[in-house]
Amino acid sequence: MIDIQRLEDIKKLICTVDHYEEGVRHLNLFIQEAAQTQYLEKEGEHCPTCGSNDLQGGSVDVDSPHASQPMSCGDCRATWTDQYQLTGFADLKEGA
Repeated sequence: MIDIQRLEDIKKLICTVDHYEEGVRHLNLFIQEAAQTQYLEKEGEHCPTCGSNDLQGGSVDVDSPHASQPMSCGDCRATWTDQYQLTGFADLKEGA
């Protein structure tokens, strides 16, 4: 969901010459946060830059309790790193 008030505050900063750079920095952070939210809502199945589902993933690097995977988009060639976190386990079968 877009935070309209936050966008208005950023717009005011950008319109003031003295605060232009700060406003642009806030706008870039806002856009990145929105892209993160949308990426998670779509469960990482679409490129965070162009929305394509033509994604390629590299090898998963595990550094307990976290893991990461380099990703790329076949359409726009954007690259990023997916981040994973251990949340539990499933299908435990005790040995004899």
